[in-house]
Amino acid sequence: MTENGEAARLSSRGYRSAWALVKVTAGLTLLSLSGPAFAVPAAQVQAPLVVEHRCSQTLVQFFKRLDRLNRDIAMAVPDSSTPTDVWALMAPGGSWKRENGGYADLAGFAATIAKLPAGLVTAHSVSNLEIEAQGRTAKADFYLTISSGTWTGALPVNFDKPGAILLVKADLIDTPKGCRIAAISSTNLFRGQGR
Repeated sequence: MTENGEAARLSSRGYRSAWALVKVTAGLTLLSLSGPAFAVPAAQVQAPLVVEHRCSQTLVQFFKRLDRLNRDIAMAVPDSSTPTDVWALMAPGGSWKRENGGYADLAGFAATIAKLPAGLVTAHSVSNLEIEAQGRTAKADFYLTISSGTWTGALPVNFDKPGAILLVKADLIDTPKGCRIAAISSTNLFRGQGR
């Protein structure tokens, strides 16, 4: 982000003119300005950053758990992950909208997982994540690159299926049990032939 972009972002959060967070000392965060530095209570600056961090970790974990679930099913791993492990990162009443449908609950998600082709292994990569928190909620935009292949009984798995890149938007809520996904939706930007 450019200096002007960062200043605009901080300005939108109620700071007059700031470029970078410099140091947290004795509960105060010193901000570097185009003029002299001034102090702001650390909690005022850190709270949104903590929520943003926790929510970004939830998004990465969600897709990591999805990949682990697909791998465990494909490789018939005993005591493996379940759809519940993935869906646990959704908020109560959370939904996942996709171009070819979506899921409004664990039952719908689990039914779709049960119908996946035998041996399907996936890799979801989150990139270009932008997340902004306000209070205990956050909005995220990111790219999701999906590669997939078929388990043939040996590593490495060849990603032989066409890939896709999606633009994903998510609404998250930070709870005492951790950040949870309230809603997630995606739009295909690029997709391989036949996907």
